[in-house]
Amino acid sequence: MLSREQIKLIEDNINLAYWVANRWMRKTNKFDKDELISLSMLGLVKSVYYFNPDRGVKFSTYCTRSIDNEILMQIRKMRSRPDTIPASKVDIRKERANHLDTMDIFNDPDAPCKFKEVEDRHLIEELLMDLDQRERSMILLHYIEGYSRREVAGIYKLHNKTASKIITEAMKKLRKLVSG
Repeated sequence: MLSREQIKLIEDNINLAYWVANRWMRKTNKFDKDELISLSMLGLVKSVYYFNPDRGVKFSTYCTRSIDNEILMQIRKMRSRPDTIPASKVDIRKERANHLDTMDIFNDPDAPCKFKEVEDRHLIEELLMDLDQRERSMILLHYIEGYSRREVAGIYKLHNKTASKIITEAMKKLRKLVSG
């Protein structure tokens, strides 16, 4: 719980938090204005909570650095997984993706694919069986269930580029099987 002095310190330095947020807005395009302001306010509260006046540093200096660090931590978090989305935002679980059956999808009249119009479904099923489980599931999710490559990457907790490469390589295998 914050004391009255700490609350007063926050109220007195809100403009400093806005100033730091605006400075970061000019530096980066990774966040929108509201996100930067929220991160700045979080940094302000943390700086008030952890500030020690016995160290001989002015509060405004400590606070500015604390807000900068809060924003940098968020940038580093984003950099560690740049092009993925959390699996919680995708409405299918990885377990379901691993157990997708081609017959389930071909028999589904609502499946968003052109394959349900293909007459020789057995050929497609045989071709898909030549892929490993992960490749098959990713192909089914992307081309038959209609998920974007980004959503597929989120399900498998992969980078977009990795998921895209797996899907592309699987499609090359399928094309090679069809032509050869």
